[in-house]
Amino acid sequence: SDEKLKDSLILRVLGRIEEHEIPKYSNSQFDKESILKEIKDELLFSDIATEEIPVAYTTKSKSLQFLRVAASVCLIAMASWLLYTNLNQTRNQDLVSIDKWKEYETHRGQTRTVSLPDGSEIKLNVSSKIRFQNDFLNGAIRKISLEGEAFFDVAKMPNKPFVVLAKGVETSVLGTSFNIEAYDKDEYLRVAVVTGKVKVSEVEGKDQIYLEPDEMATWGNNSIEKSTYDPGLVLGWTERSLVFKKASFEEVIEELENWYDVDFEIIGNISSDEYDGVHHNESLETLLTGLSFAGNFKYKMEEKKITITAN
Repeated sequence: SDEKLKDSLILRVLGRIEEHEIPKYSNSQFDKESILKEIKDELLFSDIATEEIPVAYTTKSKSLQFLRVAASVCLIAMASWLLYTNLNQTRNQDLVSIDKWKEYETHRGQTRTVSLPDGSEIKLNVSSKIRFQNDFLNGAIRKISLEGEAFFDVAKMPNKPFVVLAKGVETSVLGTSFNIEAYDKDEYLRVAVVTGKVKVSEVEGKDQIYLEPDEMATWGNNSIEKSTYDPGLVLGWTERSLVFKKASFEEVIEELENWYDVDFEIIGNISSDEYDGVHHNESLETLLTGLSFAGNFKYKMEEKKITITAN
């Protein structure tokens, strides 16, 4: 009967929509036109399969055919609207998810200062990144993730701790200033406190330690050590100073590549004696001239490529 035909068509359409549920395509291209064509083909095929095609049309059969076509068009329109609505909802959900986070990063040769809504300031060293939620002030804690190195000057909020997550270690404070060095290339993480009190603990584990001004925790090789630190060596970068203390030639070159955004080519054997030095906001050429005397080498600068040749 016509009523059974209508129910059958609706069930088929709903079945097609269920089969092509939008969330499954939230991370890939969604071909709405192909699915609509598939639904239309299914409807037309159903008409042919369930109804006998008359040899000669009567007025009644023409009316029935018109109703079928009209019903098909309505069903296709309904399916199109549902698909369009669900697709838009999925896209909007993705946008909300993306908009929840803020990221700030630096590349080689860059430093950057970020001011947070709570009044805290974060200074990012070269090749570093921080990430936090837009509404991080609405939660029980102010939480930020770090890759690389950063100096934190945290505004005091006694009822809302400030937590930094880096390399599986949490640093928790209420209001203080401290430095965290946590580059992926290094096997260690260092937290150095300038003011206030800081708790450093493993995300997965029981180890934790409390630090006060002029104290530093070094986390690596499944152990933690507390010590004092050299402010110039640890914090010099915040004042645009490069500080080396008993550094190998390889360590110096690696630091220069990151700091000045250049690449070095080394030809010959360069003395690997430990190097000490403080360079405040110096040009790379000035710094290399001094190093060349200590390391007994010549250098050639070509834009971002530096060639060092042993004498």
